[in-house]
Amino acid sequence: MSISAQAKLALDVLAAAPRLGLAAEDPQWSALLDALLASVPSGFKQACMELNNSGGEALDSQAPDKVVLVFSPTDTLDDDELSVANMWVERARATPTRARDAPAYVSTISLTASFAAAEDGHPPSFDGFREATDYAHFEELRFWVREGNAVDEAGMRALVRSVLRREQLTWALDRRVLRLRLCEETDTVWDEIAYIDSNHLLSFLADRSLVTVDDTPPTLNDNEYAEYISLFIDEDMDDYLERLPTLRKERAAAKARSLEETFGAPGDQEEAISDLHTSTEEGEADADGTEAHE
Repeated sequence: MSISAQAKLALDVLAAAPRLGLAAEDPQWSALLDALLASVPSGFKQACMELNNSGGEALDSQAPDKVVLVFSPTDTLDDDELSVANMWVERARATPTRARDAPAYVSTISLTASFAAAEDGHPPSFDGFREATDYAHFEELRFWVREGNAVDEAGMRALVRSVLRREQLTWALDRRVLRLRLCEETDTVWDEIAYIDSNHLLSFLADRSLVTVDDTPPTLNDNEYAEYISLFIDEDMDDYLERLPTLRKERAAAKARSLEETFGAPGDQEEAISDLHTSTEEGEADADGTEAHE
């Protein structure tokens, strides 16, 4: 986003703090603001902020307990763009054991998985959120997939791969605050219909035999294992294992086609390699001759 758009968003978020019961200079809130701005994909141009209530109550009847940041890759924020990517920052609500006037704090951060999507297959770093979540009262850092959203699904797969390789969010995993969610829209609310939390992911990391086909653990490489785990967002994870032999053949064929497009047919590839070796040998011979002459 442009500097002016980021500045406006920062001012809006700072102004929202008192309405959420948070102090603008609160260290957790300040760290969260920095992390939010740092994680916005560079291709996004506009952003807006909304305040609402988790329970759907009107804002004039109850103080807001959720701030929603919505981002768009275009210069406008119309209805078609609002679903591109957003962040939900929820604070703890009053409960029978927690007074309504008790100090507020951020208990949950939810990011759409589209924030984890990247063209090179590697999600951006979310280490900026570590400081904002390093509080005893913090409950969950969530990444959620909107059912049927291809960008979210791609982001979730990239995120799962990096988490299982311990390249990303290791601190959230070890503190058991990471939660990956699949949500479907019902009326105007996104309801969770499937999830994998830190305990699930740590179990998958510790013991691959948890994944079985007919009670037998399949042999999966790291990419296949991560792809399988990420399919909690699909209806039937076992279907992936059944299709795996076919998928492997298709991927091998695609790789062969790519090589052929780059280097030509197999015979041409051998000729190109032979020419390369010949050229290298001739270059070395020329170099030896030059040195001998000198």
